[in-house]
Amino acid sequence: MSQKEQGFVTSAEIYTFFAEVHVMWVNMGEYADLAIYDVVDEILDMVKPKTVTLITAEDLEVSGMSGISFSMLADVKLFHNYNYREEES
Repeated sequence: MSQKEQGFVTSAEIYTFFAEVHVMWVNMGEYADLAIYDVVDEILDMVKPKTVTLITAEDLEVSGMSGISFSMLADVKLFHNYNYREEES
């Protein structure tokens, strides 16, 4: 989970992971004004970690949001599906 094997992921690391997805998002022709910080905040809000800026494996397990969180950070198409989930319902 952690880039540095420290047992948690920081909000800065989440930003870094999503920045790559954001580039692909814009290249798909989606709106470029999507703020990376807003996505980081949304992930933190979903997981509700004990320490506001750090997500641990325990935080992910308790929240039940690990699948959604990782998919948003790893795959632009899965992020697209998440972002437009209400429109697709």
